[in-house]
Amino acid sequence: MHRIGGIGKTNLVSQSYANLDIQSRHKDFKAIVKCHILPEITRELPSSPIDISSWELPSNIELADPTFYQPGQIDMLIGIDLLIGLIKLPNSKTVLQNTCLGWVVAGHPPIDHTPYAQTSNAFHACSIEEQVARFWELESCQSKKGMSVEETTCEEHFLKTYKRDSNGRFVVRLPIKPNVLTQLGNSYHTAMKRLDQLNNKFLKQPELKVAYSAFLTEYLNLGHMEQIFQTETEPSYFLPHHGVLRPDSLTTKLR
Repeated sequence: MHRIGGIGKTNLVSQSYANLDIQSRHKDFKAIVKCHILPEITRELPSSPIDISSWELPSNIELADPTFYQPGQIDMLIGIDLLIGLIKLPNSKTVLQNTCLGWVVAGHPPIDHTPYAQTSNAFHACSIEEQVARFWELESCQSKKGMSVEETTCEEHFLKTYKRDSNGRFVVRLPIKPNVLTQLGNSYHTAMKRLDQLNNKFLKQPELKVAYSAFLTEYLNLGHMEQIFQTETEPSYFLPHHGVLRPDSLTTKLR
């Protein structure tokens, strides 16, 4: 069993495969390719006959499919490793692609003004990836994806809590998921142990205590932190931290 992924996470499952001998109608090229078998690759392409009477096709090329302009069944998708050269037709988005099997026509044919002109199809594949992408783009109906409940809640939170400070910067409160916050566990006792360890370090390094206290005082004066009191009704998480003193640093001696 082999899964073939497509656009929009669509998966097709191939239950079997076959090794096929392919041969060019015009060249000595032969190859054995491993093909995964599917009930159907796509519908007939092109969806309606294409008038090529005005096309300026070079007379010296040999087409792998001389009847490419007539609707027909798609039997096989071949990888891009068989491509060789490229010719762009004048005044058109259509190109001639040389392959080991002969020249193939790819791109967009000139659009006529018949009622069927609204149907757009790629009528030759350059690679499996490109053909599958085009197929699902043409066959699927695109719909606008609405926001999830979580996204809607987050947007409402932003609209309720954002503001601009004196410097013109936007400030917004962090969104909190109450049901997730309760899963943080009890961090108070761990933080208190770390605080005791930090105080013991201050006794051994008085210069660290001075720098550390000055830093916290500055943080408090700038409004970057404030004193809070633990409550039983509101989940809290205690985040321990410590300072690293580097006297030889030219910029920030304490981090």
